[in-house]
Amino acid sequence: MSNGTLIYTVTATGRGGTATAFTTVNIGVPVTNATIVNIAVIDESSSQSLVGMESKWTSFRTTYPDRNFYLLQPNNCTNYDALMCPPSFMEETDPTTVTNVCGSSNSNIISDANYGHYTSTSQRTVETPAYNNSTAETDFSNINSYGVFIAGLETACGDLSDMITLFTPGNAARTSVLNYINAGGIFWFKSEWVGGGCANHANVNTILTLLGTNIRINGESATSGQLEVTTSGTAAGLPETLFHNATGLFDNGTPLYQVAGTTNAAWAFEKIGSGAIVCTADVNTYQGGFGPANNLTTPTLLPPVELYSGLRRLPFV
Repeated sequence: MSNGTLIYTVTATGRGGTATAFTTVNIGVPVTNATIVNIAVIDESSSQSLVGMESKWTSFRTTYPDRNFYLLQPNNCTNYDALMCPPSFMEETDPTTVTNVCGSSNSNIISDANYGHYTSTSQRTVETPAYNNSTAETDFSNINSYGVFIAGLETACGDLSDMITLFTPGNAARTSVLNYINAGGIFWFKSEWVGGGCANHANVNTILTLLGTNIRINGESATSGQLEVTTSGTAAGLPETLFHNATGLFDNGTPLYQVAGTTNAAWAFEKIGSGAIVCTADVNTYQGGFGPANNLTTPTLLPPVELYSGLRRLPFV
């Protein structure tokens, strides 16, 4: 029985007669796995491995499948109000219940500063140094291991035709990418200068359509120079200026960088679900080379860590 009492009676009979004794046992509410609450405490340290955190989370849930898991969040606005955790953590609870206590409507999900990237098989001659702050993937099956995932052209020209096939409805790659974005990931789609024949203008827009964004490439700026961060980019903590030698320009979406002295959006993003799609069109765009705040002639990491941190904040600006 549950939540009550039981009275046990013992009677003994012998030559001396009969004796009876009584005892009462109180029965409480039984403790089961379903009533045990597990609290996930997230270590707010960028030195933690994203993959390591996810493997521990998976292990906990596998070991205790009947228990309820909850994600803690800060209750005061501090420098550590951002929850540094993988997008998959948010799938274990309702993302709308996790709020940024500094005023934004959503939490800022941040993971380690290692980009993942997929390079289009259409890429041709290398023009610029390869990524040295990123992990190359041959498909999109491991995309959830990264807070920012770059896809498209890494170091050279290419028409991106293979990515149209990958992102055709029904293909596993498209499903993986869209699920990743909706769960809180940042998908950085990287094209290249369209005016110089380095990328296929129509293909770029076809891919953007397949990904469900309203952003469209509409031309290019072939003049080398400086990209200047917009108000939205500043709020996200992106670097003040970036160098470019030739870049595509975009319609729709929220501008992040503009060609110096113009209002032409050279970088644009659109919030989708809990994540975002970011569009750029210049493999030679990097921090350094121009501007008082960026006096490096070459970057030490491609892409710079500062871009990673800023891009992770985009959906919550």
